[in-house]
Amino acid sequence: MVIRFLLFISLLFTTSWGEAQRYFIRLGSFKQLPVLQNSIHRLPPDLREHVVIVRSHGWFIPFAYNTPRRASLERKLPEFKRYFPDAYVDKTARILHAPVVQSYLVDRTPPARSVTPTPEPIIEQSYSAPPAPARVTPSYQEEYTASYVPPTRTYTPPPPTVTVSRPVQIPKQQVNTAETKAEDTPYFTKRMLSGKHFFLAYKSTQNSPNLLVKVTFENHRVKYQPIIGDMQLRDANYIVDNRRLYMFADTFSENGAYSKLEAKEKKYLLVSSWSNGKKLNTLRYYYHLNDAKRYLNLDESQDPLSSALTEGDEFDALDIDDENY
Repeated sequence: MVIRFLLFISLLFTTSWGEAQRYFIRLGSFKQLPVLQNSIHRLPPDLREHVVIVRSHGWFIPFAYNTPRRASLERKLPEFKRYFPDAYVDKTARILHAPVVQSYLVDRTPPARSVTPTPEPIIEQSYSAPPAPARVTPSYQEEYTASYVPPTRTYTPPPPTVTVSRPVQIPKQQVNTAETKAEDTPYFTKRMLSGKHFFLAYKSTQNSPNLLVKVTFENHRVKYQPIIGDMQLRDANYIVDNRRLYMFADTFSENGAYSKLEAKEKKYLLVSSWSNGKKLNTLRYYYHLNDAKRYLNLDESQDPLSSALTEGDEFDALDIDDENY
């Protein structure tokens, strides 16, 4: 009897747990909502109408569907991965309970039939107002006699005050060298990059030749144009987050590779590349093409490609040193 009871309880617990488990297709995690919205708008309407965006721990997380049938989501997953390569089937309950930022769901519930209510009969009632009370006019006589004589006061001015000026010594303000050093520490900002271009120079080694690339930063996109070296022409997204520069193809990840600004020199920015907590290399982002060529020991003569890439170049290095960015 006891064994039969325990089996019944175990079966009941397993069934309840299975019914409570919900699955969904998680499309990724994004820091910038406009970037995520542009990616969702590229989805076909039959996929987009199942997407919901929630916010969790400062991240915008899009997901599609909400069902206990995982197998059906696995069949639907390849269609989403064409537009979101990092999409996968997830079952994290906190995502389903996170606050909704935007919903693309389409309400397919048929409209309810309108029922015309039957008007209720109007019952006329007669009402007689009570008679108004009689107005009573008070009769009174008030006598008032007052006499006032202002008192006579004698004003004696106070003795004159003599002010003696003494020199005031202002204490010298102590400069906190630690804070001054922290303010001079360079870091990336969106203002110092957006709308500007640089010339990335990498000096040749035994394993790789010289590399010279024009890097143009737009509002959210960065474009690479090779001048010297073998590199495919392409562009990518970029975000400045926590004083770091992230460049990525589709989906932003805070755990991905990034760049740090090591120093702001007169002619170039010294930038280090990092991945998985390890420093990969250090590159120079020059403001002008001829300075980059001198660093690579190249001829400064303007060939047609260099002239085209530097046409209209009025880069002002002082913008990089502006403390108000």
